[in-house]
Amino acid sequence: MLLFYYRKKIEEKLGIFAGLILFLSLLVPWTVTWGTNVVGVFYSQFYIFEFPFMTYYVVTVPGGLETWWDTYEFAPRYLGILFMVIGGLLAFLGELNSKPNSFVRWGGVFGTLAIIFFTSCRSASITISYPITQSYTVVPLGLFMPAFYWILILLYPEESIPKVGLPQAPSTLYCGHCGRQVSPEFNVCPYCGQNLIKPVCSNCGRTVPLSFKFCPYCGAPLAG
Repeated sequence: MLLFYYRKKIEEKLGIFAGLILFLSLLVPWTVTWGTNVVGVFYSQFYIFEFPFMTYYVVTVPGGLETWWDTYEFAPRYLGILFMVIGGLLAFLGELNSKPNSFVRWGGVFGTLAIIFFTSCRSASITISYPITQSYTVVPLGLFMPAFYWILILLYPEESIPKVGLPQAPSTLYCGHCGRQVSPEFNVCPYCGQNLIKPVCSNCGRTVPLSFKFCPYCGAPLAG
């Protein structure tokens, strides 16, 4: 019951949950790199945390650690922040629109573009004046944020049941006034002229075929 409750909450506020994922990603490093520099007999461990706004360095030196923040000199890397913010805003706007998932999906597109720009746009100048051996590992942590975003969209699609192209199964309809059998397509009884009462989904109020056990528009079970 608890899982069902939270599932319904996410379905009702899909744009907000999806947008929060993109905004929270601005607070975590999008790329994490760690490795070792070897100069002669000296080993130096280093860690690089690339946040969307700045880079944080941690380097081991004799006697301790050195840490510092550094800005990006290559301006296109900051496009990641811009696109991620646009994506989050589009997801939030989805809650105010009649077709929320249209905005939410575009938010996911901008979130993905943000990571692509950030990880692809680089510029560096490296000068090494003495022999050095370096080994390192890179984890694209930021890529998990758009992945979580799209998983959320796939788990809670806009329409769980298609609403177009549904086959109309043959069914029997009887006039409630004269009792004569009439075609399910009729709205008025051709024998007595009374209006025919069509089966209606109690959840969404749309007319459904008599033979259906579940509403093809909202998925609610149909009584009778």
